[in-house]
Amino acid sequence: MIAIAAVLASSCRSSGQGHDLRYEGDVDQAMLRYFTEIPENSTIYLTSAGGEEAIALDIADVIVRKSINIRASRFCLSACAQYLLVASERTTIEDGTFVSFHMNSFAAATFGLTSAQNIQNNAQRAAALYKRRGISLDLLTMPLRGIGPLCVNERQPSGSSAVASWIPSTAQLQEWGVKWGGYWPENSAETEALARNIYKPNTAIRFGQNYFHGPINRIEACPD
Repeated sequence: MIAIAAVLASSCRSSGQGHDLRYEGDVDQAMLRYFTEIPENSTIYLTSAGGEEAIALDIADVIVRKSINIRASRFCLSACAQYLLVASERTTIEDGTFVSFHMNSFAAATFGLTSAQNIQNNAQRAAALYKRRGISLDLLTMPLRGIGPLCVNERQPSGSSAVASWIPSTAQLQEWGVKWGGYWPENSAETEALARNIYKPNTAIRFGQNYFHGPINRIEACPD
């Protein structure tokens, strides 16, 4: 699963009426059904630890088609950040929200880590989404360099490391064309405090550094 290892329980919670809604849960079929059923131009306060990459891209298509606005609340990790926040044309990060990035199919395909058709398809869809929103694909390739080592199975890539996720700096977001409103942490210490207090104690992260010249590490077998 392209998500930080510990995720929310499979159940989800939704609330709200009209066009201001709240959803908390994994990126899965239940979330896809929810987004499919809500009205166009809705605003959703979204909390998610991530989930299935292909489903996240399906949800991203719905967000684009229905002009849904996303307000990330508490935490939005991995597939939630990489695809759902990117898909929304009007994305806002609520104060004190932990947003992080993880391994993904585009990075795995770009660096030749796998030829699996499923991952190649996800990579092409991700590239099209980022192009539509005018966001640099560096936002997808940087986590590969920063997190590693990597394992890749036929379904989707994942990280296998004491470092769980990577968080870009404000300067990097601006450089790569990300125009989200609201809050963003200023430094590593602030980000670590968010991860510890809001999401999960002892979450190891990397913040802001460029890893373009670092090695691409790989392990051959994914852990059980």
